[in-house]
Amino acid sequence: MEKKHIHVRHSRLSNSVHLRNCRGSESRFHLSVILFFGVFSICLLIGLLVANAQYNNTKRQLTEDFQVLAKTLAARILETRQLKITLDEKSTELNRALSAQNSDSKCNANEELQSDLTERLLACNESLFNITKERDLLNNRLNNRLIESLKEGIDEGLSEQNNSMFNTTEENELSALLVNLTASCPENATCPGDWLRFNCSCYQISGSGSWDEGREDCMRKGGDLVVINDPEEQNFIAEYELEAWIGLSDRETEGSWLWVDGTALSFMSWGINQPDNGGGDPLWGEDCAHITQFDGAQWNDTSCNATKWWICEKIPTMFAP
Repeated sequence: MEKKHIHVRHSRLSNSVHLRNCRGSESRFHLSVILFFGVFSICLLIGLLVANAQYNNTKRQLTEDFQVLAKTLAARILETRQLKITLDEKSTELNRALSAQNSDSKCNANEELQSDLTERLLACNESLFNITKERDLLNNRLNNRLIESLKEGIDEGLSEQNNSMFNTTEENELSALLVNLTASCPENATCPGDWLRFNCSCYQISGSGSWDEGREDCMRKGGDLVVINDPEEQNFIAEYELEAWIGLSDRETEGSWLWVDGTALSFMSWGINQPDNGGGDPLWGEDCAHITQFDGAQWNDTSCNATKWWICEKIPTMFAP
């Protein structure tokens, strides 16, 4: 009985040891599992952090690359537009050049003839203007002589009225003739609409350019640069109140000033210490005259290549009554 009891106790003890061993193994297994998952979670977290850092770096790099590409694209678009504008301009210039070339090809046959005709026309205009000036001067001289003769005749007629050499009718006719001859220009003489008339001349202000350009312009219009013959005409010119070329130069001989019609100075209105040919230095070559804006439009000499307005003068057109 006692042996049986001992055997039972031994069996219970063995089962208890075995149960403790089993429980210890299970605890170690659970601990290993927990440790594994803990290490795995830490590694996973580290991996996520590293991946997130790489993602942020990659995103930042891609953003920078995108911005660079956007700027490059904008520059390329702007360059393309500029090239298109340049291409359009070049195309327009090419079309104009082609059009001009076509026009030139049509006119080349007549170019020399037109140039020759233009030169002849200018020469004829200059000759006509000079002839007209000479005619007017001769007419004025003739009129002055007739007026003087008539005045002398009238005076003699009045002094000898008691001797009946002139009756009242003849005296009136002579007086009327004297008044008609005294008139500086016929009443039916007219100027173009854009010209101003003064005495027996038409005047026009134009410009601006050199002395030669001004003269060519005036001659194309049937006149020439203005020739100022007396103080009355000078006062009329002074009313323009601007600097403008007049038809006076000493190109042929330094110091010998001549009008464009070839006449020498019979009246002058030079400014103080003028003309001075650039202060006496021939290098300046002041060979052409112009009127100034002040002091009664006094004259000054300057370079013929200077840029100024110019005043043209021509004879008015005569219409039959």
